Amino acid sequence: MLMENLAYSWLFIFYNILALVLLVQGAIWLFYPAPFYQFLVSACKLEYRPPIFVKTTYSLFLLGTITLVAGFFLRSGADVLFGIGLIVMSYKLVKYLNHWDWLRTIIPDNPKPIKRFLRQLGLFTLVIAVVVVLLIYRLVQSGS
Repeated sequence: MLMENLAYSWLFIFYNILALVLLVQGAIWLFYPAPFYQFLVSACKLEYRPPIFVKTTYSLFLLGTITLVAGFFLRSGADVLFGIGLIVMSYKLVKYLNHWDWLRTIIPDNPKPIKRFLRQLGLFTLVIAVVVVLLIYRLVQSGS
């Protein structure tokens, strides 16, 4: 019973924070991708992978693992699936970070495709925010 309450509390707090962050970041990328593109261009001047991308990937893997375990305690297929999705997303990010030497030569030379990609990423992020809101609704309905 204690683990179920802890899992419920974790998922409720995590989903609310994640939905807010995804909503704000998705709107920024969708409607105004230029500042993040400028950040990418400045990051391309670095010889090594940008530390913020590495930390984000590690954090995404850790949060995905915790969500996966919490989903098992709540016996919730949707939460387990979402946790697996976060882990797979962190794996994909690691693959991109492994190709950083190649990517950093492409990004500064192609502003239009990169900004279009950022807009598409913003739209995808907004869709994921809606999915997280639906997970929050389902979690609240199952908890009451």
